[in-house]
Formats: sequence, structure tokens, C-alpha cells
Amino acid sequence: MAVLVISTSMGTTHEAEVRDVHDAEQEIRRFERVYLASHPNDKIIDASVVGRGGVIARWRGGRLEDF
Repeated sequence: MAVLVISTSMGTTHEAEVRDVHDAEQEIRRFERVYLASHPNDKIIDASVVGRGGVIARWRGGRLEDF
């Protein structure tokens, strides 16, 4: 299983296991609803999916690459 890693401008990181791009996008939206809603001055600066020995998808322009 792959791991989604989200990093914010204030140094917060969040990790979650994901099966596919759909799971990863749902987790990013959940992070936005739960964490960013209560920290309005913070923002996501990077989100990557790591698996199989390296990065398999990156977050670009508000969307996650397909994997």
C-alpha cells in the first residue's frame, strides 16, 4: 500500500495509507476540512504519494497526479 504525505507551510505533516488516487484525493479533502479549517493561516505546500521505493505521485496545482 502507498502512503500519502501532506506538508504545510507551518511545518505540519500528515500521513495516511492510500490504495489509489481516489483515496488520496479524499484524504487531502479530509485534511483540508479537519486541519486547515481550524488553521486558516496554514496551507498545503506539498503532497506526495510514496510507495514501491520512491515517490509515485505528486500534488501539482491543487490536484494529485494519477498513479
